[in-house]
Amino acid sequence: MLFEAIAVSFVSILIIIDPFASVLPFLVYMKGQKDANVKDTANKAILIAAALAFVFIFGGMELLKILSITLSDFKTAGGIVLVLLGLEGILDLSFSSHKRWGP
Repeated sequence: MLFEAIAVSFVSILIIIDPFASVLPFLVYMKGQKDANVKDTANKAILIAAALAFVFIFGGMELLKILSITLSDFKTAGGIVLVLLGLEGILDLSFSSHKRWGP
């Protein structure tokens, strides 16, 4: 039962972090850098992402309790974020001021 909960949490966080979508910005950012610098930066990014994943897997509910956020509130906010991301993709809108990596 515990393993199943950990596996579900890990997969959920992996989907949220979406490492595959981070490859293109990483490659653009690291263009022209030495191989050793690219490997060092990639390793740091992986360690930070793994640490954050484990923090949220094992301490996420406690963090929500400290911030007085219910699971329903969190799900609602996540749904709103997904709707906005979908609208950005489908209607080519931009709700933020960051530069887009695509064409």
